[in-house]
Amino acid sequence: MIPEQMAELTGLNRSVNALPFIDHGDEPYDYWHDTPEPGKSWVCRDYVEMKAERLRESGWDPKLLRVVLCWTEEPDSGYYAVLGVTVGSEIWILDSRADDPYLMQTPSPNGYRWDRIQVAGTVDFEPVA
Repeated sequence: MIPEQMAELTGLNRSVNALPFIDHGDEPYDYWHDTPEPGKSWVCRDYVEMKAERLRESGWDPKLLRVVLCWTEEPDSGYYAVLGVTVGSEIWILDSRADDPYLMQTPSPNGYRWDRIQVAGTVDFEPVA
């Protein structure tokens, strides 16, 4: 990754992460949106959508931007979403719980167990190998 790409991903990740996490817990299951809505939750999947939308708007190929689903750390393991951005042969993770992007291929700084990754250019998912 070139320094300009890292700077763009880091700046975007930090600016979107500055939005407050809100979990009302009363939305329909798997309700995703890319901008905050009054009275609605703003959770991990929504950070993913906003980051992907902003990267597409700045010229990133949509096929390089994929939702990655994982289990969070023990003992309160829950399902969680992050954005995977493919740069060359590497997948960089933009995570609402981390300021800086990190490589998916290295152990997660938050102890995640990777589960599924979006198939590029589709709404389908495949298991993380």
